[in-house]
Amino acid sequence: MTGGCASFPNFVERLSRELTAVRPFGSQLSVSAARDVVLDGWHGARCWAMSPALTEASVTLSEYNEKGGEYLKEHCTSNRYVPMSEIYSAKQ
Repeated sequence: MTGGCASFPNFVERLSRELTAVRPFGSQLSVSAARDVVLDGWHGARCWAMSPALTEASVTLSEYNEKGGEYLKEHCTSNRYVPMSEIYSAKQ
């Protein structure tokens, strides 16, 4: 976790407990605080902004004009969209 709230006393334990309560029984969960909860998020965003991956993930003006503001480009750190029908057919 990052951000100022992560420095509250017992926040990591509380979040872990509450997430465990809503997850499927027996599933694994690990919650931990960053070394520097206030600045680690900023440092990560800085690395991302300076990397070539940002260019790959950015939507160009022509893509925006063609596909609209709702368009999200898949990239190395994006969440890939998988239709529910594919998930169900893979389980059978």
